[in-house]
Amino acid sequence: MASGYPVKKKIGVPLYVIHGTKDELFQLKITEQWVANTRNAGSNVTLAVNKELSHFQACAYVDELKKAGDWLKQLWQKQ
Repeated sequence: MASGYPVKKKIGVPLYVIHGTKDELFQLKITEQWVANTRNAGSNVTLAVNKELSHFQACAYVDELKKAGDWLKQLWQKQ
């Protein structure tokens, strides 16, 4: 939710990426391309897109963060 890594290599830690389509600072298409590149390299990345929120509404991404928590619980249960 707070950063991006412009790499095309595998990242060993699973990631849950949250991005709003109305982000005024970072374009969704750049994040989508990064996610595709790192997935193609073998990374475990989940992309959650909110169609209503902007960059400056970080505190409003409650639903996405709850889903990220559920995602994380599932990862832990697989261990």
